[in-house]
Amino acid sequence: MRRLWGPGTPFLSLLLLVSIKQ
Repeated sequence: MRRLWGPGTPFLSLLLLVSIKQ
């Protein structure tokens, strides 16, 4: 999971935003 938090991961940010919106 730490590999996902690498440099250049806007996908995770988007997922987090959607989770908060829901």
